[in-house]
This record gives sequence, C-alpha cells and structure tokens, in this order.
Amino acid sequence: MDARPMVITAVVTVFLVSWVFLAPVLGLPFGLNAATGASMGDEGPVLNIWYDGEPEMGDVVIFEQNGQLSNDRVAHRVVDETEHGFVTKGDANPYTDQEVAGVDYVTSENMVGVVLIRMGVFEVLSPTAALLVVYGVLGVWQKRETEKAQN
Repeated sequence: MDARPMVITAVVTVFLVSWVFLAPVLGLPFGLNAATGASMGDEGPVLNIWYDGEPEMGDVVIFEQNGQLSNDRVAHRVVDETEHGFVTKGDANPYTDQEVAGVDYVTSENMVGVVLIRMGVFEVLSPTAALLVVYGVLGVWQKRETEKAQN
C-alpha cells in the first residue's frame, strides 16, 4: 500500500491549518477566528478566515470590543458608516451594537479584519475526514488485490 498520498494530504492540511492559526502571531495580514456557538445563522461552530482590509457595507468584520458585548472577538456585519466609525449589527439582532449603551464604533483601532471566508467547522472537517477514509479504503483494497495476485 502506497501511503504517500495520505501522508502528503495530512502534512499539507496540518501546515495550512497551522499557518492560518499562527498568522496573527506572526503579524501576517490574515488569520482565523472561531465562533463556538450559534453565529449569524449557523447552528454550530464556525470558522472565519479574515484579512486586513477596509470593509464595505454588508461585509462581516471581526473586532475587539473590550468586554462590551462579550469577552471574545465579535463577528458582525457592517450596516452603516459614520464619522465615528462603522456601525455593526449581528444578523439575528434587532438593534445595532452601537445602540447598546457604551459599545464603541468599529474603527481601525479595534477592527481585527474583514471576513473573507465563513464556513462551519464540520464543512471543513467532513471533506478532510472523508478523504482520509477514502485513502484508507483504497489502501486496504489495493493490499487485498496485491495479496490475491501473489496467491
């Protein structure tokens, strides 16, 4: 059984995931943010891949809000821009973040980045797991066929 494709897939996956997780520490202009609960219409955990850029109306941004809404970074949609900064709102919320007393506008000082890709954790893990299962099944099948040919 040739395990090289499975090993290469695993190494590339680990490398890419590590690179995205370490991007903020390394000062790269992109990174990954995970939301563990229900978030913007998604029921399960969500991964947000963000980049350092200027948001437009309707973009989802990740920002620090110093415990004003939660103790984590927040991923909400830009719904307006004022002289004070961006106005943001969670898709399921009936009000903007700034309508809540004391919540700061999103500016370059507290914005982490603009979400480029948003996907459920299971959407990422399922194809990877499926690929590894397929490689495993093909490996077992190949081994059996080789044994049959030798007998």
